[in-house]
Amino acid sequence: MQTIAARKTTVKPVAQDESFAFIERYHRQGLAAPGKGLRSYGLYHSDELLAVAIFCNPRTAGMQRKYTTELFRMAFKTDVRIQGGASKLIKHFLSTGAWELSDPRRGSTSGYSL
Repeated sequence: MQTIAARKTTVKPVAQDESFAFIERYHRQGLAAPGKGLRSYGLYHSDELLAVAIFCNPRTAGMQRKYTTELFRMAFKTDVRIQGGASKLIKHFLSTGAWELSDPRRGSTSGYSL
């Protein structure tokens, strides 16, 4: 098994069809029905896609009352270990500002956006 430090990888957006195919191949549960508002990011090393994280709007009513975003699926190639890879993908998503902190008791979330 090859080990790569996350600092030696690059995070880039991944096309939906490519991210779905990657998840279908490398995730234990395969691909389920995702929520809306999909955003997919991948970790690349030497232009090779090594990991994919897909974020979406929450898929259930209960989750929608509590959160604005859900980590839908994350998968890594089976023959590669990326130290810090999951953290790098999640931090990148958070840095894009594509999500909001939400307090459903207060209604609007515009004051919480990052």
